[in-house]
Amino acid sequence: MLMMLLGPWTIDVARFALVDVQQERELEPLLFRLLQHFLAHPQRVIARQELADQVWQQAYVDDNAINRAISDLRKVLQHPLLDAAVLKTHHRKGYSLQWNTALQQQFALNQAKAAIEAGPDFVTEDATSLQQAEPQLQPLVGQAQPTPLSAVAEAVVHAPAKTSLWSRRFLWLLILPCLAFGAYLLLTEAKPSADKAGSVVATAIPTAAAQASDWQKPQQLSWAQGMASTPLLSSDKRLLAYSQLNSPQQAKVIVQLFSNTLKATADHSASEAVSLELADHHLQVQNWQPGRAVLLVQAQHRQSGNCSYRLYDFSAYPAYQQQQLDAKCSSGSKVRAVLAADGQMLYRPELEPEQNSVHLVQEELATGQQQVLVNSRGTAMGLLDFTLSPDGRQLAYARLDSSKTGLLYLYDLTTQEQRQLASFGQTGMVLQLAFNPAGDYLYGLNGLELVRIRLADLRVQKQQLPAGFEAGELNFLDDQSAVVSEVSVRLAGRSGSMQVVQLDHLFDEQQRKLSWFWRGKGSVAAVTPNPVKPDSFAFALLQDRGWQIWLREAGQDKQLTELQSSVDPINHINWSPDGKQLVFSHKKILWLYQLEQQKLTQLLPQAEFLFPVFDPSGDSLVVQRDLNKQQQIWRVQLPSGQLQRLGLNQGSVPQFDQGQLYYYRGNQLMRYVDGGKGDQVLSRDAGSLLSSYRLSQGWVYYYVHDKAEFRRFPLHQPDAVEKVTLQQLQLQGKGMPMTFTMQPSEPQPLFVNMMIYPQLHLYLLRWPAFAD
Repeated sequence: MLMMLLGPWTIDVARFALVDVQQERELEPLLFRLLQHFLAHPQRVIARQELADQVWQQAYVDDNAINRAISDLRKVLQHPLLDAAVLKTHHRKGYSLQWNTALQQQFALNQAKAAIEAGPDFVTEDATSLQQAEPQLQPLVGQAQPTPLSAVAEAVVHAPAKTSLWSRRFLWLLILPCLAFGAYLLLTEAKPSADKAGSVVATAIPTAAAQASDWQKPQQLSWAQGMASTPLLSSDKRLLAYSQLNSPQQAKVIVQLFSNTLKATADHSASEAVSLELADHHLQVQNWQPGRAVLLVQAQHRQSGNCSYRLYDFSAYPAYQQQQLDAKCSSGSKVRAVLAADGQMLYRPELEPEQNSVHLVQEELATGQQQVLVNSRGTAMGLLDFTLSPDGRQLAYARLDSSKTGLLYLYDLTTQEQRQLASFGQTGMVLQLAFNPAGDYLYGLNGLELVRIRLADLRVQKQQLPAGFEAGELNFLDDQSAVVSEVSVRLAGRSGSMQVVQLDHLFDEQQRKLSWFWRGKGSVAAVTPNPVKPDSFAFALLQDRGWQIWLREAGQDKQLTELQSSVDPINHINWSPDGKQLVFSHKKILWLYQLEQQKLTQLLPQAEFLFPVFDPSGDSLVVQRDLNKQQQIWRVQLPSGQLQRLGLNQGSVPQFDQGQLYYYRGNQLMRYVDGGKGDQVLSRDAGSLLSSYRLSQGWVYYYVHDKAEFRRFPLHQPDAVEKVTLQQLQLQGKGMPMTFTMQPSEPQPLFVNMMIYPQLHLYLLRWPAFAD
C-alpha cells in the first residue's frame, strides 16, 4: 500500500497528497518530488547540488528557486502536532528530514501517553500499566504505517502520476481516521480516582458481565461489492439509507425499505433500492430529518472539491423530490451535518484549515444567520462527530481537545451550557455517537466494544462484541439492537492488501477474459510467466515470513526462497531466456535463483540495484543503479558480477523487447542507442506514461490512474493509443491497479497488481441487556 506516516500526516503516494483526519493537501509535482527525496533519505544532510540533480534534474538551479521550494514544503508540512523543525537547515551544508520509523512509533506512543496523562488517573483491579501497554501498541503502529520509510522510498521514487485530489476523497475519509487513531486502541476501561478542577467525574466504569456467547450472531444486511458505511434509519424505522463507495470514482447513497432489507438477507440477495447519484459528484449520506422521511445528503464535485447540501424527500418512496440547500458546506470535513426537526436549522461542521480544526456551527436556513456552538480553535484536531438527541434539545459530540485527549461532551441547545461526559481513555476511540430512542443513554462503538454512557450519572459500561466482529458506526433500531457498519478505528489493519488479476486479450473485447491469480492467504505481486514453460509462473507472496519468491507449475505452488522476514517488497522478478534462472531485487540487493540447483545467490554486496532484467543472451543483466544520488543504467556481467555503466544518461526501469533495450527518463520512454545524445525519445503520451510501463512485441503498455484505464501504443506509431477502462473490464470497485507484469515475447496474459479496497458491509447487531 503506497502510504506512510509522517507524524500526524498520512502521505498518499499514489495521489501526491498529505492527509489527516480533517483535511487533504495536494502537493505540486516539484514539491512532492522534493518531499519524496527527503523521505528516501531520512535524517541525512542533503546538499543543494544533490537536490538540483535529483529533484530538478538539472545541473544548475538558482538558489532562490531552492529556497522557495524548501519554504513552501515547510508550510505544507505545518501541523499542530508536528515539530516545525522536522525539515532542518544545516548552514552551508544542506537540509535534512528529521524523521524515521522509530520517531514515528515514538510519536504514536506519545499521543497515547498524553491521552492517559491528560485525563483522570486510572485505577482498576486488572488495569494495565502504561509500561505494559507500550509493547502492545507497537504492532498497532505497524498497522498504521503499513510500509516503513526504507520500503516506501522505492515506491515513492517510482510512484504513479497523481490523480484528482477529490476523486478518491471518500475512500480516504473512511480509512484515514482509522490510521490516525490506531494508538488509542491500547486504552482500557478504568474508573477515575480523582478529577481535575472543573471537569466531571464518571461515577463508575465497570465491564459488562455479558459474555460473547450471550450475543446473537450479527445479521448481514448489505451484499454489494465496495464499502457500505454510515447506516441511517428514518424516524419511523421504515427506510434505511447508507453511503456506498464502489470505487474512488463512484460514491453514491442507497435508500431502501428496511423490512425488505431484512427479508433479502435470508438468501443473500440485494433488496430493491433507490440509488442516489449526481453527475460528476460524490454523494455522502448525512442524516434523516427527525420525524420526516427527508434525507440530508452532501454532494461534492469530483474535480473542484466544492460541496453542497441536498434534501431528498422520500415521503412517497420510491419516488422522491430533491432540492439544494443554500447553506455553507466544508468539503474537507468528514463530520456529518444534521437538520433540525422543523427543517429551519442546520447543524453542520465548519473546517478552519489554517487552524486545522473543525467547529460546530448552527445555521438558520431562512436568513443564513450562523452561530458557532462549539469553537475548536486551539484544540488538537477539533470536532470528530456529533449527534442530535431525540427531542432535539441536546447535542452530544466528540472532539480531540487541546490536551490531545479525545473527549465526549453534551451541549444543551436551550441553555447553551455543556458538560464533559467521558474521555476516550474510558470509552475507547468511538467514531460515531448515537442516542438511544429514549434519549437517556449515549452509545458508541470503538471497534471491539459497545459502549454506553448513562447521562443521569455518567456511568460508562462496555460489552465485548462477538469474537471476530468489528464495528464503529451505529444507528438505533430499538434499545437492544442497531444497524452498524464495519468502519472502525481498526480498519487500517484490513486495508491495502495486494492481489493479482490476470487479464487475457486485454484489448480484444471478443476474447477478453479475467481471472484472479491467487485466492489464498496473504498479498501477492509481480507474477512473471516463464518464457519457456507456459504453465510456470514466478511470483512474490507476503505471508507470515515476509515476502518470498514462489513458483507455480502445473497449478501447484511451492516456496523457493527463505529470505529474511521483511515487509519490504520484492522488486521486479525476471526470468532468464532459457527459463532456468530468476533474478530479482530485494532491499536494492540483487539475487539470483537457479531452479535446477535450487540455489539462491546474492550477486553483489551493494544495496543499489532495482529492476534487473536479463540480456537476451542470458550472459548479463541490465539494471537500474541508484548511485551518487542518480538513477543510472548499468550492465552486470554473469557470473563474475563485473559492472559497466551504459552511457552517461540518467535513466530507470530498463526493459528489453525484441532484442532492443529501452528505459524510462522524465516521463518519457527512451530507446537506448549509446547512452547519450543518440538515445531516442519514443513516447507521445508523456503526461500519462509512468515508470510502471511494460513492453511486449513492439507495443508499450501502461495504466493511467486519473482516467482509470489501461493504454497501449505501437512503438512505430506512438500516437495510435488504444484504451480500455476499468469499467469495461468490470474491475471498477475491486481495487486500484498499481503495476503490472507480462512476458516480453508474448503479450498474453497481463498480470495486474491491484491494491484491494476493503469490503465493508452493514449488519443488524442485537446485544444482551446491560446490567444496571
